[in-house]
Amino acid sequence: EGPSYSIEVLGTPGAYRSLQVTALDMEAGYDCKRVRAPAPLSAAVTREMERLAAGLAETLKLRGLMDLEVILHDGRLKLLEIDARLPSQTPIAVFWSTGYNLLEALGELARDPEGAAPPALPPAAGWRAAVLEHIHVTAGRLEVCGEHVLARRGPLRVERDFFGAEEAITDRVPGRSDWVA
Repeated sequence: EGPSYSIEVLGTPGAYRSLQVTALDMEAGYDCKRVRAPAPLSAAVTREMERLAAGLAETLKLRGLMDLEVILHDGRLKLLEIDARLPSQTPIAVFWSTGYNLLEALGELARDPEGAAPPALPPAAGWRAAVLEHIHVTAGRLEVCGEHVLARRGPLRVERDFFGAEEAITDRVPGRSDWVA
């Protein structure tokens, strides 16, 4: 038991870059319903996550991207899972928090797979808070749900300045009382 966190690492052997740590909030069925960036962790725990991610990438001789998900239990990080794929949610929160475009970094890595380490994150002093969450709106109710709520709907489109959010992916149609974002 404890709060859940995630971190991406990308690169090639000898040249890895750990990205921003994000906090993950789960719904009752353990589907991620919210990603918060940056994560509210001490500098020491953040460094430990970065070291763990880069160390595992080096051990696996990763060429590309993976993410680690951990639980912080009694002050210790417990590895929950490793995904060697593009995550669906955390890169969006990291982008809005730091401006770091993981897809661009992956593209640069693909063009020069034996090259230097991927670009560094911008300095933390320029970071801002970002929240990615999945909502389901029905007449008179707004529910924060796991990401599955979007997979069941469509067609989806990107909307800017969406009810105070800078950007949203939604199937909302004016006048309809049941929609997701």
